[in-house]
Amino acid sequence: MGHDYYVVQGSDNVLPLLKQRSLSGFLIHGLFLHRVFGLPKSAAQRYDEDDSGEYTKPGVDSNVEPRNRMNHLTRRSFTSLLNGPGLTLLGKKLEGNLTGRLLSIHGDYGWTHGNNFLDIFETEVTSAVIDSICGPYLLRESPDFTKDLWTVDHNVLNLIFRLPWFITSKAHAAQSRGLAAIKRWYAWAQENFDPGSVSPEGDDPYWGTTYFRELLAMFAAVDGFDATGVASEVFAFIWGSNTNAIISAFWACLEVFRDPELLEEIRREATSCMIKQTGSDLRFDIPRLLQQPVMQAVFAETLRLRIHGFVMRASTKNDIVINEWKIPKNQMVLMSSTPGHMSPSVWCSGPGESRPVETFWPGRFLHYSDKTHFLEFSMKKAQGAWMPFGGSHHPCPGRHFSKLEIILTIALLTTTYDCEILARPENLQMSPRNFGLGVLGPAKKVPFRIRRRGSFTTVSRV
Repeated sequence: MGHDYYVVQGSDNVLPLLKQRSLSGFLIHGLFLHRVFGLPKSAAQRYDEDDSGEYTKPGVDSNVEPRNRMNHLTRRSFTSLLNGPGLTLLGKKLEGNLTGRLLSIHGDYGWTHGNNFLDIFETEVTSAVIDSICGPYLLRESPDFTKDLWTVDHNVLNLIFRLPWFITSKAHAAQSRGLAAIKRWYAWAQENFDPGSVSPEGDDPYWGTTYFRELLAMFAAVDGFDATGVASEVFAFIWGSNTNAIISAFWACLEVFRDPELLEEIRREATSCMIKQTGSDLRFDIPRLLQQPVMQAVFAETLRLRIHGFVMRASTKNDIVINEWKIPKNQMVLMSSTPGHMSPSVWCSGPGESRPVETFWPGRFLHYSDKTHFLEFSMKKAQGAWMPFGGSHHPCPGRHFSKLEIILTIALLTTTYDCEILARPENLQMSPRNFGLGVLGPAKKVPFRIRRRGSFTTVSRV
């Protein structure tokens, strides 16, 4: 793809690399968006030409117009939605939508069998996330959008490497349908938007969140962008907000349901964070829920075991010096999460920690405090080895939302349902299909049976 590639491994090298402020992951963004999400070449060119950096102040040698600073503008908009007050509001909406979706999958208190446990996540959980960030119109008018989203996801590498049409035709068709659905939503929102409908927090029933209103205005000013360009950016954002987090939530819930003792601990933590309102509503103290030790350990261990991704960065301003090695500017640096995530010297070295790295064991992230004697979650041993979101100056802006998606899904599904995973352990292998892109999905379908617990009833969606 026009660059030399330098592979960096080991925490002694990874940690100083991630501290480099000049690093950027944008050198391949235009290409990725063009091939996977149909970004027109005229719009992709803006990414190729942007050497201004991601920070508020552009690089001293950059001549890019402020309106064309793709790196800075897109990262700023992501951060505003997925962090701080934006994340708090999004969390409340997701809780309501996710509760409503999950309580609708099975209304009977008897056991019901299903062919694939993953279906719950690729349909109901994905739909809840999309409704929360986009509002209800997109899925109401294009109910197959989630199927098209996952079809594209299952073919990302095929699209990137431009495999023959007979292999990628279904993916290209799904891409086209997805773009058309987003264009219809945007056209409807522009035509019907009522400024008086905007809530004090900035959301409205047309655009869903402030983010999408601002996104339209932002890209309208960027050279080379048209309706297809905006739709492809939105498609990519929806994909990024769902895929890795949804598959992680699947694996986390699967592991919890397979372990009765772990399930009991998770239910205890989730129940302790419930806010009792009415018999038809289920709410959590979300900040408290996100700090529960076992819940966090399940989250961290799931990402350690299931994420096998490549982090690609380049320094656009200066050469990089790491220990005794020098990497020229504008050359790609490749870091893989796999060596650190699967290192026995990191994860099997403590007292009583002889569990193989291939085994799911949240205890790697738990210890009893010497002061309080309470169980605590700790990331101390993970420094430089656990890197599902990048790190240092350049972490994934959606990392907090991903954690919210995963932990909230675990809490809701385990408190409202009993579930038995019927697949044999040897049939729970990961698929290498998207190796290098993040979380690996299951290689085979996962049969299960499920039944409702307690007296939970359907709640309204937000």
